[in-house]
Amino acid sequence: MGTSVSAHGPPRAAATKVDDPKLQQQIADLSAAILQPVPVAPASAVGGQVVTQKIKFGRKEERSLRVAVEFNGEQHEFTFAAQGER
Repeated sequence: MGTSVSAHGPPRAAATKVDDPKLQQQIADLSAAILQPVPVAPASAVGGQVVTQKIKFGRKEERSLRVAVEFNGEQHEFTFAAQGER
């Protein structure tokens, strides 16, 4: 049985202009949605939200989520019960 591999990929699409306002808005939206380091002043608090796509658990797997947060050089772990099927 023989195999052949092409070293040539599909033709490149025309380059998108970086100054395109729609592209700039998409980049801004993605940057806002990605987790960013946040400085926390002493005696204050910061809140946030983690959004994921649907998480699939095995039938016998525990339905819980573990979130690890690094804060001031220390790692803290939190475990949350996952919601059941709707």
